[in-house]
This record gives sequence, structure tokens and C-alpha cells, in this order.
Amino acid sequence: MQGISINSHQLSQIIANIAKSFDIYGTISSNGKLTFAKTGKFSELIIPTPKTRIPFKKILWANHQAIDELPLNPKIKFAFVGIVNCDVLALDILLKEMSAYDFLPKREDILIISTECKPDDHCFCTAFGHNKITGFDLHIQKDQAGYSIYSGSKIGNKILKENGLNSRKLGSFLKDIKLDSIDKFNDKKLSEEINNRKDHELIWQGVANNCFGCGACTAVCPLCFCTRQDFSNKTDGTSKICLEWDSCFAKSFSEIQNHYDLRPENVDRLYNWYHHKFVRAYKDKKHFLCTGCGRCIKACPAHLNQHNILEAIETNKEVRHE
Repeated sequence: MQGISINSHQLSQIIANIAKSFDIYGTISSNGKLTFAKTGKFSELIIPTPKTRIPFKKILWANHQAIDELPLNPKIKFAFVGIVNCDVLALDILLKEMSAYDFLPKREDILIISTECKPDDHCFCTAFGHNKITGFDLHIQKDQAGYSIYSGSKIGNKILKENGLNSRKLGSFLKDIKLDSIDKFNDKKLSEEINNRKDHELIWQGVANNCFGCGACTAVCPLCFCTRQDFSNKTDGTSKICLEWDSCFAKSFSEIQNHYDLRPENVDRLYNWYHHKFVRAYKDKKHFLCTGCGRCIKACPAHLNQHNILEAIETNKEVRHE
């Protein structure tokens, strides 16, 4: 079954109508760089959408935000236009991870309009079995005639009907549109192997010796949410507790009273990052805090390849360098 064929003018009109009820965010070009930012113009949106270096989390959770002012504005509804399947999954995981707090908007206040994925050399989402496009409200595919649009939810159906389009069922779509797969990890085995640190200490130490500990990977990861508390002081004597984005790779992050460091060496902090994502999260929620978007690989100044590191841990072989 095919999606509903629409042209650029129709898609522009759909986005304009959505903008009446939602703040539109998508990938645009700003000063020659791709960025995920607010826009009200369909002409600014890049579809199909390449992944931006910084993901959606900077929109949902601003840095240095007072705790009593989160979420930023509960009345605002967001429309994320053009995010690809790994980010759709990451957004779903992040909202569930933070569901016990009032920091983030609710899922019903976020409209997800996904687009087809164009994997680059750093992507490894299919190593976790994520080779289907799912979890969206609307999905857009670029084709020769223009675009095909699909609905994946009740709100998606409603939007299409309001724009004079009949919604289509998804069964065939989910079967037909898949990503090329690479060898899938055995999730349980991978988690167990990472948990057995002593069995792979040579690998961990070798990776740590090449790691700068800069935290670039945590800054770009949609599922890293380490923060620290800071204070915003005003001249009238008032003060507010704020949340600052932080990184578990930072030495100060694991320090407690009298500068005692719970993870004194770079290898300890590196291992903690992997353990949290692939052991603790898997044990508690049966999913990893990683969707294989590959941003960590692209951002790493030491050219570390997280997919190859995980592969080496699971198979107990040397880290493959490319």
C-alpha cells in the first residue's frame, strides 16, 4: 500500500496548518550549518532530513534552567518535523525515562513528523534491531512526483482529514520500508559481557588510553541526561536552583565531599558510561540508552567508534579500526 501522494504546495499547507497549534521545529540551514531549530516556514525545512549534530534534547530541556520553571512552558505544544527513526525511538525512551519528573513535555504535547532515513557511515541503529520506521504521528517520504505522507496515530489521521486527505493503514508500509541491516547484537549477551568488566579490562583500558575524556559523545547523545545543580543569584537577594547539562566523563561529576573521586581514572568514567547505557538501563527497562544514531562516533575527536567497541566486547576480540 502506498502513502498519500502530495506535492510541495500541499505539504507546505499541512505544515502551515500544524503551526497554528504547534511550535514547529526541524532541521534548517543557519549560517551554512545544519541545526535543529524553531521555524514557521516550510521552505526552510530540509526534507529528507540529515541528522543534526545536536539532537532534539536541547529544545525540550534548555541548559541552566531553573528547576521550578520546568517544563519551559506547559502550554506549548511541539511539532518535530523531519526526525528519523533512531531519534523517534530516542525521544520515546527519553520521555519514559523522565516520566517521574515534570522536566519534559508529555508525549501527547509533541507531534512527531518523521522522514525517511539516509544512514551515513556512522549509523548503527540496525545493530540493535531498529530497522523499521515506527512511532510517528505522520511520516513523509520523498518520491519522484513529490512526497508520500502516512499517518501513524489518531492525531495524524485528524491532521490529514483536516487537510482534505484520507488516512491510510500502516501495515504494508512498516513491512516494505526497512533499513539495510548490519549484524545485530545479542542484547542480553552484550549487556552481560559489559557487566563483566574484569573479563575485558584490556579492551577498556586500551579504549581509555585513546579517549580524551572530553565528553563530546555525551553532549551529542540524545539519551545522555547527566546534569548538575547550580544557582542563579540575583541582585535583589533571591536565588534559584538551576540544572546545568553535565557529563559523566567530567572528573568533577563523580567527586563528592573533600574532592573524593568515586571514579578517579578515565577508564572508570568511560566504563561507567557504557555500564549505564547497556547494563543498568537494560536491567531496569529492558532497553539500551542508545539507538545507534552514530553522533558519538562523528563527534569524537579521538576517532573512537562505539559500535566497534561494543562489537569487540560482545565477541571478546580486539577493537576493529577502520
